[in-house]
Amino acid sequence: MLQEIELRSREDIFLVNFAFKEKRIIITNDKDFGYLIYRQRLTTWGIILFRFIKESPSLKIKILEEILSKSGNKILNHFIVVNEDKVRIRKISK
Repeated sequence: MLQEIELRSREDIFLVNFAFKEKRIIITNDKDFGYLIYRQRLTTWGIILFRFIKESPSLKIKILEEILSKSGNKILNHFIVVNEDKVRIRKISK
């Protein structure tokens, strides 16, 4: 919980670097992470980007559970974009 508070106001670049060092996947609503990974070529273990029109915690949890059960082996080193209609999984080039 302490890390969550410390990370709350950090810049996206810091968060990508922190998550990589900690071997963590980033789950976000912020599409700026796509720019950081594909344009600035920052290294990451993976990103899951939620792009819902109407967001709710229960919907995010449901979709995340589906991703883990159906595509769990495609999370590492992938950029996953999720909306109401589909899940797009793209390999991150290193």
